[in-house]
Amino acid sequence: MKGMDEEGYVRSIMSELNRNLATERITIERMVDEGISSYKVRDGSTVEVPREQIDFLWDVCSRLGAYNLRIPIYVTTDTAGEQGSWRVDGRMESDVVAEILGKRKTRDDSVRLHFPDYRELRRTIPDLVMVVFAPRKWGNRQKTPQIVQRKYWLSLDPLFSAESNQKGLNRKCM
Repeated sequence: MKGMDEEGYVRSIMSELNRNLATERITIERMVDEGISSYKVRDGSTVEVPREQIDFLWDVCSRLGAYNLRIPIYVTTDTAGEQGSWRVDGRMESDVVAEILGKRKTRDDSVRLHFPDYRELRRTIPDLVMVVFAPRKWGNRQKTPQIVQRKYWLSLDPLFSAESNQKGLNRKCM
């Protein structure tokens, strides 16, 4: 790996994995008031959101008074545990997701999701949720995670080059 340290490599991989993030997060209230039913993502594409999903989320937000909930809701990979899990951070975001799934929050500003929870959230509001891949930090050092995606896994081992990763050569069948 010429000219790139481990931290730079991880940063480049994370930016590639997070190309699906929204360029601007708008509030659910603005979506409803202005009739907005889409948002743009970093890779230049647009996500169209069906009106049923917006109405469903608006109903949940109205009950909770969460009118300033920003769309899309980011679900972050959580590498803290032994098993794969996700979490939703932010007081308003975690309140809404906990309400949708009927879960109790473990902290005021976060809710942890396991695969059945994540799957149910994606079934309920698939176009209003985006996964953010983030490495876990221990002290001053970042641990390089393995990210599982269906049948494939992408190794973030520094022995693999960023070029071959972009070409998809590092994907291996489980």
